[in-house]
Amino acid sequence: MEIEDIKFIVIESFIVEATGLLRIGGKWFKNKGIEKENWKVLLKKPRMDTTIFKKGLPTMKLKSKWRSLLLIIQKIVT
Repeated sequence: MEIEDIKFIVIESFIVEATGLLRIGGKWFKNKGIEKENWKVLLKKPRMDTTIFKKGLPTMKLKSKWRSLLLIIQKIVT
């Protein structure tokens, strides 16, 4: 994974270690709360109304530099 001039590897075992979650698909990110302020900086328009997102966050609403990372994580997890 590369974001601007930072390069790093994202693999399932790193996510498990960092989050403490089990390696069971249904347990990964479901029902885990997150504060809006933590992820709103990833949006193209950080002040947009996010209450419209009922089932997830559309990748097209993210800044382009974060889209690839999100898609990689989704691919690993699901």
